[in-house]
Amino acid sequence: LDRLKQGMAKDGLDPAAIGMVVLTHAHPDHCEAAPVLRKETGALVVVGGIDLPLFDIGYAAAYHELSRKTGAVLVPNVYEGIMGNPRLMSDRIHPNAQGYALMADRFRAALDPYLAP
Repeated sequence: LDRLKQGMAKDGLDPAAIGMVVLTHAHPDHCEAAPVLRKETGALVVVGGIDLPLFDIGYAAAYHELSRKTGAVLVPNVYEGIMGNPRLMSDRIHPNAQGYALMADRFRAALDPYLAP
């Protein structure tokens, strides 16, 4: 978090001005920083959940728990219908522009209740 604050200060940005933190997917370092940012800034935290049933390594449950503990908005299984669909993937793990557009639509739908009209 200190590195983030230092980088923001270097660019003339104020961490207190953060209104929303969007995690398109969550790595442990992202998940650990998001609640701290929420606490320090009051920012809304939005998490894109991942559920990979074939690998069942607990990702889906971890995202639900993060959301529950932090009050983050969860976009469950944001990759649903994208992962494994060659028309929506640029490689085995990254969506292409069409895949990211679908993800963006899902985030927007989850955020609608929180955005000013």
